[in-house]
Amino acid sequence: MNPLGASRYPWADRLRAAYAGPYMSPDESDWLGMAPADEAEIRRQEQRLGRPLPPSYREFLLVSNGWDQDSFTSLHLLPIADVGWTRDVAPHLAHGWGVPLDASAPELPAGYSFDYDAPQDPDDFEPVDHIPHTLHISEDIEGHIYLLNPHVITDGGEWEAWYIDTLYESRGIRLRSFWNLMEHAFQGKLH
Repeated sequence: MNPLGASRYPWADRLRAAYAGPYMSPDESDWLGMAPADEAEIRRQEQRLGRPLPPSYREFLLVSNGWDQDSFTSLHLLPIADVGWTRDVAPHLAHGWGVPLDASAPELPAGYSFDYDAPQDPDDFEPVDHIPHTLHISEDIEGHIYLLNPHVITDGGEWEAWYIDTLYESRGIRLRSFWNLMEHAFQGKLH
């Protein structure tokens, strides 16, 4: 939430729009995924993780504590209680990329920036050394994984978001935030 208490991200409307379509029955018109997490639960999980969550992801959880949409996508986001650091909840992912679990996250150069608007070649996904230190927020469904990188943070507190396709070694896309990741997922740009 921003300082005035208003949501910066219109998750309720966006989730309704993402789910609306020819496969939705009339009695599902208000469906928003999972029941929302409450503020106390999010704070408990932030304490467990040792840091505050990025704003767009935090606000998402207040609307839907996870997402399980299998009608047209492989998007399965975990409830906040099941989210964890990749080194702890999915060590095989780091091992598969050849990254030691006990390695420190590499320092980024001063003035580091990434052009998220430029075309990305998924085969040139480079920041694999950060994988153990990312927040693992999704189930591994058909090799599709969503991660948040707390080592690349915008001025607004957003963490860089990653989509990784584990069926093809070293394939991934970097996005500016969780909001951008979900927009790409809902638009079918990640598969």
